[in-house]
Amino acid sequence: HNFLGGGNVKAVSWDTSVFLINKKGYPTLSKSHQFVFQLLFGRLGRTLRVLVEGNMDQNTAINGGDAGGSSGGNTKRLYYLQYLRHLRSRTPLPSILDSEEATIETPYLDHLQSPLQPLGDHLEYQTYETFEKDPVKYLRYGEAVALALEDAIAEDRLRYLGSTTTTVEQLNTMNRLAKLAAESGGYVGEGAGLLNVGEDENDITVGNDEEIVEVDIHEVTIMVVGAGRGPLVREAIAAVSRVSASWMKDYRYDLSPEEALKENRPSKRRKAIYAKVIAIEKNPSAVLYLKSFKAG
Repeated sequence: HNFLGGGNVKAVSWDTSVFLINKKGYPTLSKSHQFVFQLLFGRLGRTLRVLVEGNMDQNTAINGGDAGGSSGGNTKRLYYLQYLRHLRSRTPLPSILDSEEATIETPYLDHLQSPLQPLGDHLEYQTYETFEKDPVKYLRYGEAVALALEDAIAEDRLRYLGSTTTTVEQLNTMNRLAKLAAESGGYVGEGAGLLNVGEDENDITVGNDEEIVEVDIHEVTIMVVGAGRGPLVREAIAAVSRVSASWMKDYRYDLSPEEALKENRPSKRRKAIYAKVIAIEKNPSAVLYLKSFKAG
């Protein structure tokens, strides 16, 4: 581990003397050498070169036949390379080295990158696309927005716009649409009409579909500064949809029974969020992309 972390390793040479010979007379490696191979390639496999050097074992089956030609050097070492390629194809190396993320990262490995200056320069389309290939950052932002909304509602920090009445059937439809919006990054297309969203396991089952329920509407403003092509905007909208669906589905106690009787209103009320999402971006090409996203 110290060797891999402290040096600029470009190639590994495997001497033929470290190979064992199996029953059929072909080269193989011991378990400990296989572990070293996996360790090396798991850490450096995308940029590592492999060499096979050393004398040939005269007692192997590969010395009894032609390994692809006798001119141009001893090509019988090809069997050693083929075995190493076989190790390269075994789990878990393909999932580490051949994944989509690894393919994207490979051109950038071991190259000094000019630091990005997003405040002074307009980032290119390809740069945005590269950033968006790493979804973890955006998912964490979405989770953070959802937690902030939950806290703001529970602590009554959102501006109250008023209340509205609706039926259980309509409320279930809004819940399903909010769930679809959360799953699709905040946008539900025209195909998801009110009559086509279907039933959901989280539907409200208390009372009949025509029962009148009251929903309090609260307003929140979310500002995304440096919106780029909109991944944080989409996550913010999805977070609003998830939280709003949760609060519309469940009763929340806002008033004690005595206060509710005094004000002639239910002590348990549902809540929904009306969100304004403001995206600020200085890059003209990214702004055009954001506008097309809004129009879609």
